[in-house]
Parts: sequence; C-alpha cells; structure tokens
Amino acid sequence: MEYAGNGTTRIFGDLQIYIGSKVTIFDNTGFVGLKVFDKPELHIGDNTYLGPFVRIMVGREIRIGRNCAIGSTLITDNPGHSTNVLNRLKSGGGSPAPEDIRPVKIGDFCWLPVSTYVYPGVTISDGVVALAGTHINKDVPPFCQIGGQPMRIIRKLPIPPELAELVGEERYKSYLKVHEELKL
Repeated sequence: MEYAGNGTTRIFGDLQIYIGSKVTIFDNTGFVGLKVFDKPELHIGDNTYLGPFVRIMVGREIRIGRNCAIGSTLITDNPGHSTNVLNRLKSGGGSPAPEDIRPVKIGDFCWLPVSTYVYPGVTISDGVVALAGTHINKDVPPFCQIGGQPMRIIRKLPIPPELAELVGEERYKSYLKVHEELKL
C-alpha cells in the first residue's frame, strides 16, 4: 500500500480493512466502521486508487474492485441514522437498524470521481465511469457512463476485445450480453 500527499487517513470504529496490493490511499481519507454489526468489513482490490477526501462508512460490508480510481465524496452501505421515525425519536437520532444496512459492491475498472455519492445496496458493475456529482442510488450495468441526480445511464462504453484476456472469455461475453440487452 502506498500513501500519497501530506494528510492522514483516519479510521474510526472496529472496521476490518482488507487491502490488495499496490493500492494508493491519498491524504485526508476517512473510513468509519459503525457499531450495528460486529466487525464491519471494507475490501479494496489490487491497483486501486483512493483520492483525497474520500469518505467510506461501513455498517456491514463494502467491496471496491481492482484497478479502480475512486474520488467519491461518500460511499456508504447505510443511511447514517435509523429510517424508523420512532427509533430516531427514542434515541435522539439513532444508529441505523440492521435492516437499513445493505452491502455495496463496486466492480473492477471503475472510475468514480470527486463529488460522486454511492448509496446503500448499490452494485456498480465493472467498467463504470461516473461524471462528477453523480448520486448512485441504483445498480449500474457494466461499461456504462453515468451521471446526474438522480443517476441515469448516459451511454454504453466500448468493451475492447483485449479485455477478454484480462477477465476471461465468460466474463467478457457477459458484458457483451448485458450491452446487447440494454436499451437507452
């Protein structure tokens, strides 16, 4: 793992962090493990870059794939508070309830720039490129450019044939099949 810049990475809570090889974590990043479940997990894949000021809040599990560039303002698998109004009134805000926490998965080769937000329960497939300021609140198919608030698919991105050598023929064909069925 490499650190870049002059700031610090802050880790709060009993967060289990699994970091692949050649991961770069820039300065002023923050990782938070909530107390809803024992030992929430953050997984970061090989060759992934986390830019400055990235915040990741984990209630149960967040997985970031390989070869990603992440500059997101926030990636979270929880709403940050209870979604049940009675729980919030009783506890003065309240931690999220177990049913409020939904794992997040970010695939390989993704680019999520500054000011993107990734919300609970989202699966971002391989090769997704977001525009700055995108709020990702639903699943995203592979190799698409996304943007907006609310998020929408802007266009399909090219899937180079050479990619089959990196990911395997079966996975490569699954990308092509999804693109074939995707209507914009």
